[in-house]
Amino acid sequence: PKGVAFQAPNMYFGCNTIYLNKLKSGNFIAHQLSQGRINTSPQLKKGPIMQNPKIETFQDLVVWQKAHGLLQQIYQKTIKFPKKELAGIVPQIREAAIQIPINIAIGFKKRSKKAKVHYYRSALDSIEEIRYLIILADDLGFYKDALETLEEFEIIEKMLKRLIRSNISQRD
Repeated sequence: PKGVAFQAPNMYFGCNTIYLNKLKSGNFIAHQLSQGRINTSPQLKKGPIMQNPKIETFQDLVVWQKAHGLLQQIYQKTIKFPKKELAGIVPQIREAAIQIPINIAIGFKKRSKKAKVHYYRSALDSIEEIRYLIILADDLGFYKDALETLEEFEIIEKMLKRLIRSNISQRD
């Protein structure tokens, strides 16, 4: 059904030896699985998520996939906030969350390494913004499983930092 998150147990996401027990990440990941583009073998220790290592679009970036999936989770969680917050903290949380995959996508398309790094760093800024907003929402009693969400953002942050380092170390 539409709006129900896809659940993939024991999926490996290719960033060193990080395993995630469960990732609710929406229809995009479900489509990638159905197309055989995501390797879910629990026997892997290291390596890329995609069976075809060539990254052709921003959608092939694991960091974008994770940010996109987490954005969908945030939309689902903020639906349950009190109605009075629909004009308060909810739009701020959603705006910060949506900027992460947007900036990753824009950065991917840029030709110069400097421009790519600029957008990837903007995504990092949005992670810091949403980190605070989730802490605030948790303190106010609105956000369930805040620690789990913050841990997911930490993983995305580490992946983005690696992406930035790889772009800085390469020449234009």
